[in-house]
Formats: sequence, C-alpha cells, structure tokens
Amino acid sequence: MGNWFTRLFGARSSKTPAAAASPAPPRPIPFPAPTATATPEPPAARRFNPLEAEFLEGFLTSAPARSLDELALDDRLFIAGIRNRWHKRQLDLPVLPQAAIELRELLRRGDVAIPRYVELLEQDSALTVEVLKAANSAQLGGATTVTNTADAVVRIGLQRLETILLLAQVKSKVLKGGPLQTLGEMLVTMALPMAVAASKLAASRQQDTNLAFTRATLLHVEHLVILGALPDVSREHKRTLAPSVAAVHQAFTAYGAEIRQAVARSWGLEDLLIGGDEAESLTAHFASLRNQLAAEWLENDRRAA
Repeated sequence: MGNWFTRLFGARSSKTPAAAASPAPPRPIPFPAPTATATPEPPAARRFNPLEAEFLEGFLTSAPARSLDELALDDRLFIAGIRNRWHKRQLDLPVLPQAAIELRELLRRGDVAIPRYVELLEQDSALTVEVLKAANSAQLGGATTVTNTADAVVRIGLQRLETILLLAQVKSKVLKGGPLQTLGEMLVTMALPMAVAASKLAASRQQDTNLAFTRATLLHVEHLVILGALPDVSREHKRTLAPSVAAVHQAFTAYGAEIRQAVARSWGLEDLLIGGDEAESLTAHFASLRNQLAAEWLENDRRAA
C-alpha cells in the first residue's frame, strides 16, 4: 500500500502504548480524519460510472434525512420496504457458513495442521475460489501467484481466514443482482484495502492486528444486507425499483446500526463487530478510514478524466 499508508497515517504517535499481554478488550483504533494528500491504489483499472461516483461521494457528505413524502416513488418504496422487512424480521441476514463454524472450532483447538484447514475449505468450491482470490489480491498477494489452497491459507494466515470466509458468505448470499449490485461489489472491493491498512496501523501501535483486520473487512455488513434486499422489495411491488443513491444512504443511516447488531448476534461476534463501551468511537474510526479511501479513489478518478 506504500505511500498511501504512510501519508494517510503519518508518523507513529509519540505516546508509547503499554506493552504486554494482549489487550482485553482491545483498545479502539483511532484513525485520523480524512486528508486530501494520500494516493491509494485504485480499486480497478477502470473509471467509475456516475452511480458509483455518487455513491462514494455519499459517504463524504452528511445530507439530512428527508421524509418519505419528499422522495421519488422508487425511493419511498425502497426505504419503506427496508423498514417493513426489518421490523417484520424478514431481511435476509447472512448466516455463518459451515466452513467458518468448523474453522472456528479448529482455531480454538490451536494444534491443527494446515492440511486439515485445506481439507475443510475444499469441501466448498465457492469459498475456495474466494480464498484464492484474496490470497492473490493486490493487498495480500506476494511476488508469485498462489494456485493451491494450502499456499493461500499460509499467505492469508489462519486468524484472518475466518474473516475472508465471512466476507465471501455475505457477498454470495446477500448480493442478488439488481440495479444496486455494482454498489455492493464496490463495498466488497474496499474491504481488503481497509483491512490491511487497519492492521498495519494496529501493529504500529501495538494493538490487536487481527481484530483490526476483521473489523475493517466487515465494516459494511449491514450496508450489503440493505443493498441485497432490493430484489425482494422489488418483487413485493411487482416492479423493478431503482432507488437513488441518496435514498440508499438514508436507509444505511436509518437502519444500518440495528441490522449490524442483528448480524453480530446471529454470528456470536458482538464484541468483534460492535465493540463494548467504545462502540460509537470504533464505528467513527473505521468509517474515517473508509471515507479516506473513498476520497482518494474519487480524486484518482477525476485525475483520469
């Protein structure tokens, strides 16, 4: 991540954190406010379309919520649909994949050889593909391309493997196509750059790097659930809805926190995904990292115009 990481986070704080045993619970990771000087890697070798650019810009502005009466019809139907499905507990929340459940058990044992993890992953070809893609990503990839599951597991690391499986599950089970599919894919693309940056920052401050990696990777779980609900809401109204980006962000703000809590409870990961007393500050810290990345992607896009 090179210059982006250095310029984004700057020099290490002069305050030396207390060393020692792993923090319990780990301290929040204080990301700085966005700046306009970093130069991160672009998400892909292409320009953003207007919808994608507007979506990224939506994270950088705080437009006030509008009443449903003020919105266009598709926006009203989408937001009301999310609200109704949430209150009726009909939103399609991602469940833990069986591979992730078994992986957690293996990690708890702590004495399991790599071939057992490989055997577990290769029972699900879709998850295996996602693990290989992550291992060969710009953020985690090495000098050579990984072509087998064992090498991919070693490159990713056992502690981070579960996070990759969770992201793959959300991507495959929640995103179901439709007009907002490209926005969900953009959030998935943001996950690893944020995760690697977060874990490096945590290491520089002697904090839990795997915790930072997981929290950054799964920052947008609730956003993906909301985007993924559009096909269901459209079916209810027997028409293909095309809500505006502003309506999407309004739904994120209105229902995101509650949906995140529901996903965290269903996964048994409340402390990890939400945090304890520091939950609000954790959300703000990781959101600032996301906003920095969004701002730099948009700036790169403008330069390429």
